[in-house]
Amino acid sequence: MQISNELQMTHQIVLQNPTDPHVAQERLESWCNKKNLDAVLISAQDAFLSEYTPLSSNQRFHLSGFTGSTGDGIFITRALAIKMKLQARFHLFVDGRYHLQADQECKTELVGVHKFTLATGLDEAIFSWLREAFPEGTRLGADTQRIGWTRWNALENLSSDGSIFLTGYGKGEIATALEAPGWKVDRKIEVLETEITGRNLQLNLTALRDMLTSKCEGQGYIFATCMSDDAAWLLNARAYHLPQLSSFLAYTFITPKSCVIHLPEESSDCELNLGSKENVIVTRGPLQNALQALQKISYGGESFEQICFSGRAMNAALPKELASLFTTAKINSDLHLIELLRVAKTNEELDSIRRSFLRSSKAIAQTLRWAKECASSEGPLSETDLAARIKSEYAAQGALELSFKTISGFAENGAVIHYSTPSAKKLAQQGDLLLLDSGAYYKEGFATDCTRVAVYAGDRSKIQSWQREIYTLTLKACLAGLRATFNLNTPCREIDALARTPLQQKGYDYAHGTGHGIGIHVHENGIRLSPASQYTFTENAVVSVEPGIYLAGQGGVRIENVAIVVPRDATADDNNSHAFENIVYVGYDWDLIDLNLLNDADKRDLAAYERKCKTLGTAVTDCPLV
Repeated sequence: MQISNELQMTHQIVLQNPTDPHVAQERLESWCNKKNLDAVLISAQDAFLSEYTPLSSNQRFHLSGFTGSTGDGIFITRALAIKMKLQARFHLFVDGRYHLQADQECKTELVGVHKFTLATGLDEAIFSWLREAFPEGTRLGADTQRIGWTRWNALENLSSDGSIFLTGYGKGEIATALEAPGWKVDRKIEVLETEITGRNLQLNLTALRDMLTSKCEGQGYIFATCMSDDAAWLLNARAYHLPQLSSFLAYTFITPKSCVIHLPEESSDCELNLGSKENVIVTRGPLQNALQALQKISYGGESFEQICFSGRAMNAALPKELASLFTTAKINSDLHLIELLRVAKTNEELDSIRRSFLRSSKAIAQTLRWAKECASSEGPLSETDLAARIKSEYAAQGALELSFKTISGFAENGAVIHYSTPSAKKLAQQGDLLLLDSGAYYKEGFATDCTRVAVYAGDRSKIQSWQREIYTLTLKACLAGLRATFNLNTPCREIDALARTPLQQKGYDYAHGTGHGIGIHVHENGIRLSPASQYTFTENAVVSVEPGIYLAGQGGVRIENVAIVVPRDATADDNNSHAFENIVYVGYDWDLIDLNLLNDADKRDLAAYERKCKTLGTAVTDCPLV
């Protein structure tokens, strides 16, 4: 395993001697031949279903070279490729955020890139290809540690007619075949003060057990999660075990009377001091140690009639391990309880989040002002310069780590929605749009996230009309989303549609959702503004509002603010019960705003916003409305 000795505020974990995708594919080819497999489903995730898996442990990266945070694939053997008349042996599936990035990073002779739309979804795209393109009787393997429970069940249903023969591998066999070194950390797990979050382990256990008692109708249970963020929430602790995450690597098991915290091989050396907590057991190393602790609890008198978890927050391997130990227990995979508890922030959490976003707003505004000064002084500015500057400004505000890899894209690179490879060779030219999407963690351990675009133009005559149009329209879309009112039972997708309207009226749209939940992780479940969202609203949830316009080969604009779902007083004209409280205060670039495209409501909102930014010292350019 690769050992982490990185300092905090790492921009990107550097992978030593990355494997060439051709070499990785040959290794997996050899393993498939030994196992009599035709294909392998490959995920970008680890056993904790992390979004930002270190590249050393990211099997999809080893096989394709693609570094995006989302997108999985299928490896097919040479024999199957010949039968299907395909050149590439690895087939990568990416949504609209990563279409351009996948084209840039992947070699066509090694990787076939399959592009799908926002409305389709990753699993639907992959499963459709399996159903429609694969020969009858294809033998498909998958790593059950790195595939979610819900996805695994869908795969089993897909293979139930015998057209595909499915085999799961849950002991790290595929990682061994790829010679992927894995990841190991030794950072101390620090418990936060209750004053920071309004939570502690005992309060969280009580809240979760109260919900479980109701859902399980008095039966004994084990509630389990493999998610590192769930463990961080439960223990009210942070450790920064993975890049761009404040959480730590752990499995958690809750019973009516006991709690087992398991630090697996990846984090087994980490210090964790919970004090004297009754019936809280910490195990380390092989998973078997946690299973033995649970078995001992059952010998002590607790009975487990149900194995409970959230199917979208659990890998497919862990429940099978529990079921093999407690053979009479029934599986209940529809309990998304920690998600529900996490999405509704406490007052203390909201205060901590507001403070974090104010620090980040100051860092971003300072960085954008500096970038625009570079344009006036004719000083060279590269994408990596801008990424380094925001990292430095975050550190000056007390940040401990970035909350995701900074997106710093100039000109046409700004149209790559999740452009994650800033280049030292890409220098800003007069009139270029500079897109900066960044975030950080502070001592409270909550992620921040904000996107702004500025024009690099000491000479304003270099600014083009299309740039002002797409910037102003994107700003109008963001304002439309932020001033929305709604009820808690309003589908989140309705606000997504509301934000898109100003763009669609002018013939534009964007290939990503309008907003995602934010908390311990920069992307959290429980709330999502997108066309496919199944969520309604939760009071005190935190969500981004981030429409965009992306013109391939020219440039892109995304404007992202973040807001809290708060109650409002109904009026005669609007009886909706809730609205958004904006918590990002980074002034806009008025060199790019076309006043003729703004209506009275836009101007009113912008004037109030820019006055607040001026008071906070976070204005970027002078606003003519103030």
